[in-house]
Amino acid sequence: MNLVLNKVKKSFGNMKAVDNVSIEMEEGLYGLLGSNGAGKTTLMRMLCTVLKPTEGSICYDGMDIFKMDAQYRDIIGYLPQEFGFYPNLSVKKYLAYIASLKGLKNKVADRRIDILLETTGMKEHSLKKMKELSGGMKRRVGIAQALLNDPKILILDEPTAGLDPIERIRCRNLLGELAKGKIVLLSTHIVSDIEAIAKKVFVMKEGKIIKEGTVEELCSNIPCKVWLYCLKTDEAEGFISRFKSSVSAINNNGKYTELRILSENKPDDNARLVDATLEDLFFYYFGIEGGDKYD
Repeated sequence: MNLVLNKVKKSFGNMKAVDNVSIEMEEGLYGLLGSNGAGKTTLMRMLCTVLKPTEGSICYDGMDIFKMDAQYRDIIGYLPQEFGFYPNLSVKKYLAYIASLKGLKNKVADRRIDILLETTGMKEHSLKKMKELSGGMKRRVGIAQALLNDPKILILDEPTAGLDPIERIRCRNLLGELAKGKIVLLSTHIVSDIEAIAKKVFVMKEGKIIKEGTVEELCSNIPCKVWLYCLKTDEAEGFISRFKSSVSAINNNGKYTELRILSENKPDDNARLVDATLEDLFFYYFGIEGGDKYD
């Protein structure tokens, strides 16, 4: 089972939303990491056949997905950033409605709905109306609807957007479990969504995949050094103003402030070199100056 994108491009007039993307995915969960406007949603919509590439090909097990047509749509599940629903339908009735649109027979649909309500932790809320659900519950229902046809490919566009930290963790754990036996592609600009669960990460910027690899590979090959520097809080503001384009994180406990600094040169004699994280890598490519200049 594999999904291969070969030199895929998508243009809207003179704007290249996706530019010459070539990646390959097999079973497991993959992260598509990039800031808003990087081209992630356009790429995912092509993977779901909502949009057709301007150039290039997308193949599943050697077959062009656009030629597969309905055969491909039968094996794919998709959760867009915003999914539509009828607010007065209960969770269970909403899922039954989506199952009918996907062509599932009633007995099969009923069985899948029961399984997915249990899997997503929505069983006790199944009779609630969609409009009564919290943001996290709605995302869980969104994941459930994407899984109704037991897809081999699951495409999730910013699945934790707007969720509180507890709901985000719950969603992340669920997606990690769902990746068994499927190709799962999760797009996000939130590093923690994929840091612990992604088999491989694709870093996307301005329509291009600029880096790809495991989290460990990406962090060990970040093109700069990462330093940790602790100083008195009343001295921190002046220091930060000098290194503002390089300070990736600030932790203030009152008396002291701890800074993570991306710099080729040691920023201070008391700074110590530390291992890079995926968050450091994200800041390097998408930070204040887009990763173009570092001290």
